[in-house]
Amino acid sequence: MLQNVACIVFLHFFSALIFFFSVYTSLNTSARGFLCLM
Repeated sequence: MLQNVACIVFLHFFSALIFFFSVYTSLNTSARGFLCLM
């Protein structure tokens, strides 16, 4: 039971990390494009 909860928490943390990383990279690329347009 405890191992199951730990696995679920780890999976949620991992998916959140990937989500934040993708958002961060997309913001970086859009900011770079905006600076290039300026």
